[in-house]
Amino acid sequence: MALITTNLTLGWYGVHGSEPCQPLDLATHFGTYTSGKQFVPGTIGMSESALDNFKLQIWTHNSDGTGRSWNLFQEKIGFNSFSKLNCGQMYWIVWIGNGDIHVPGFVPTALDVDMGRITA
Repeated sequence: MALITTNLTLGWYGVHGSEPCQPLDLATHFGTYTSGKQFVPGTIGMSESALDNFKLQIWTHNSDGTGRSWNLFQEKIGFNSFSKLNCGQMYWIVWIGNGDIHVPGFVPTALDVDMGRITA
């Protein structure tokens, strides 16, 4: 479990414990829109206004270095380039909203802090 408390966080997704790692569906967790463009809150329970205007952006990249992003605006227009956090993949999380945001299974990196190891 990770509480994102800074504006920019680099880390990876996936913690192996008693259960195998499962992808995190971003629309289910943060929220999505109906075909009529009505916001449906995710399991995190945050409002549309708390997450819109690019307050939350999640970035990763393809093996060729091409950047890919997910955010609520792109969710609304159906233009996100990925929809899930996949186990073992690196992500940048940009959070400029108020308070902390919970991203289960995300392991942030930190200078001079041992956050654990990725094991195969």
